[in-house]
Amino acid sequence: MMRSDIGIDARARRNGCVAALCGLLYGARFRGQHYGISMRIAALSLFLIFAIGTAGAIRADARADFEAAVEAIKKGKRDDAITLLNKVIDSKEVTGEQLATMHYMRADLYGQTNKLNEALADYTKAIEIMPDHAAAFHDRATILALQKKFAEALDDLSRAQFLVPKSPLPYFNRGRVYEMMDRKADAIAEYRKARALAPKMKEPQDALRRLGAR
Repeated sequence: MMRSDIGIDARARRNGCVAALCGLLYGARFRGQHYGISMRIAALSLFLIFAIGTAGAIRADARADFEAAVEAIKKGKRDDAITLLNKVIDSKEVTGEQLATMHYMRADLYGQTNKLNEALADYTKAIEIMPDHAAAFHDRATILALQKKFAEALDDLSRAQFLVPKSPLPYFNRGRVYEMMDRKADAIAEYRKARALAPKMKEPQDALRRLGAR
């Protein structure tokens, strides 16, 4: 555990970056909707920059596999990336935040290929390693929602809200979960919270108009 004098800053920076940007990779999958490709690529690119930064102390062979996985992801070769990440994780050469990063990345790849149980397991592992991993809570919630485990999804999004209270994404996606549960009033309330945090974010405004709310 990092010391509080630098740890708070590091956690805030990590959770703010990963939850606010990388959460976009799954946030729009509810009800089969998707953010624009350019937004997904931008979020992924920023996440990869963060992930490479965490890999600084990895031994040479594991680091090479990790960097190859990053390149495979950039080229859209998900299966190759998963194979390489498997090697890094199974090598036992990474621990702590680095290992959590690997599980988070692999979970994202599993989710993109609709391997929901595998994605769920990796997000859970990332959270076990780093209990304050806001992005893992956020993105695990999207998997749980797709599996219609709505109460668990809401719990995870609440945890993400606690960890990154200034991010609109957990509120927005709680709204989507409530919509899936046909709880319109609750959905509207969450969308309004997301809009208050990010007035220029298009998705909450669109959701409110769709529900006939202001």
